[in-house]
Amino acid sequence: MSVRPAHTITLHKPVLLFVEGADDKGVLEALTRWLHLESRIQILLMEGKNNLRGRLLATRNAEGFAQVRALGIVLDADEDAKRSFQSACDALRVVGWPVPQAAAQVVGQAGAVRTGILILPPQQVAGAIEDVFLHALNDSRLMRCVEDYATCAAQTLGKALEKPGKMRLQTYLAATAVGKRLGESAGVRDLWDWNHPAFAPLISFLRELTSVDE
Repeated sequence: MSVRPAHTITLHKPVLLFVEGADDKGVLEALTRWLHLESRIQILLMEGKNNLRGRLLATRNAEGFAQVRALGIVLDADEDAKRSFQSACDALRVVGWPVPQAAAQVVGQAGAVRTGILILPPQQVAGAIEDVFLHALNDSRLMRCVEDYATCAAQTLGKALEKPGKMRLQTYLAATAVGKRLGESAGVRDLWDWNHPAFAPLISFLRELTSVDE
């Protein structure tokens, strides 16, 4: 499926949320529905960190931008959370929008576009959105089986697993949501407990963003 070019996007909600990829989008769509915020948050794909600056510039000139009151950016920490945060700050600075001093902070003056950046997983030096979900599964009996598999796989291969968090979560999903990726699984009824503390920073960020347009 082709992705609609950023410059043709029509903005129709007061809060914009930029995410990296399709799985992130699926997760945030499910979570905003659970929070009953889907009427106020429009989720947009940046298709990778390197495209953020261009997406922001295009969005500033998009039809409907006059109604936008807040803009959030959600990024994976990947190998360096500080670098991921700084890359988003640099993009906001180029566009001329407020730049937060810390992740999860929403800044800006009333009456103008306020901005915020959330790095996942929060308060860690590395990782990705999958690690947030793994944290929510720490007490799952099935995860013990997944960990046994991961240990066996690493021993059999004779080396550390690449992207172990993603592998563990995909293994869990293979057993509980056959054929579904993370973004698709987020919409499966009762599969995820959104009340788990692992999701609290993400929920808090979304509520903070939407509070500025009330």
